[in-house]
Amino acid sequence: MNPILRWTAIGAIASFAALTVLLGLQQEQGLPENRERPLSDEFDQNFDAELKPAVKLLPAEMRCRVEQSKFVQEELLVVNSGRAPLQISSVRASCYCANAVVLNSSIMPGDTGSVLLRINTEKFSDTLNVLTYTFRSNVPDSSIRYRVFVSKSFQPR
Repeated sequence: MNPILRWTAIGAIASFAALTVLLGLQQEQGLPENRERPLSDEFDQNFDAELKPAVKLLPAEMRCRVEQSKFVQEELLVVNSGRAPLQISSVRASCYCANAVVLNSSIMPGDTGSVLLRINTEKFSDTLNVLTYTFRSNVPDSSIRYRVFVSKSFQPR
């Protein structure tokens, strides 16, 4: 037998024997086997997790003061602080006296859109009223609630 082939064969057998011994020790000591996912699967999951839109509403909450019965209209800024386009599908008010107009339903990452919040305070009977607007979008598990505090002063009769 050729000496080079003989040393190669001996090296391969020795490597196999060492690997077998190591695996045997690993199982005896109760160490988990190294069964990791391929790197490409892990990269795909992390890449997908980072490519999501994120919503930030400015101001964080709104306070309006109304002197007498009237309509209030305020602009709310919607910032997409995520890494994918944001799609606003709906904005609903908690009261029949309010509505919202989405001016920018599609907002690219890093950009800002607007929503007009409209409130009819004519039928308010309390001096402080709290309205809640619910935003729905393509953000996973999203249902963002936004509060507007409206204080109303009444005119003496």
